[in-house]
Amino acid sequence: MFQDERPRWIITTPLVDEKWSRCLQTLEGHTGWVSSVTFSHDGRRLASGSADQTVQIWDAETGVLQRTLEGHMD
Repeated sequence: MFQDERPRWIITTPLVDEKWSRCLQTLEGHTGWVSSVTFSHDGRRLASGSADQTVQIWDAETGVLQRTLEGHMD
């Protein structure tokens, strides 16, 4: 789909099954729109921030919710 976007200096690409799924995991838990997502420096955790005024911390490998941080709006 993005063949024209690939830099010219990349000449070898990995073999990928034609029927691969872009969705590796669905993380469910927020009740509002997710506005930000980031990985920890070691790639083991993922944090997602939402309009539901929470930040949720996930295990990046298993998708298990580890902690929910609740905030407030002024």
